[in-house]
Amino acid sequence: MKKSFFIALEGLDGSGKSTQIKLLAKKLKGQGLKIYTTAEPTNSRIGHIIKDIFKHKMEADHRTIAALYAADRLDHLTNKTDGILKKMDRHKKNNRANTKNRRRGTKK
Repeated sequence: MKKSFFIALEGLDGSGKSTQIKLLAKKLKGQGLKIYTTAEPTNSRIGHIIKDIFKHKMEADHRTIAALYAADRLDHLTNKTDGILKKMDRHKKNNRANTKNRRRGTKK
C-alpha cells in the first residue's frame, strides 16, 4: 500500500499560499510524485455560496458559514486519493478563524 501525504498551507488572504503551492507541486511532480492540489472554498456549488457570502452577495450566520465550510471540505476530500499527495491552501483551523472574524465583523 502506498503512503499518502496531506499538506495544508495556512496564511492570510493574499499572503502567497497559492504561489507556494504551485512551486511545491512543480517540485514534487518533478520528483515523480502524483499531486492533487485543492483550495477552500472550492469551485463547487457549496464553495461558490461561501464565496458569495464573503463578497456580501448573500447573508449568513457564522454557524452557517462554518457548516458550509465543513460540507465543502467533506465534498472534495472524500474522493479516493490512495497514493496521491493532496495539498490544500486552507484547512479547518483557518476556516474556524475566518468564521470567528466574520462573527466579530472584522472579515470583509
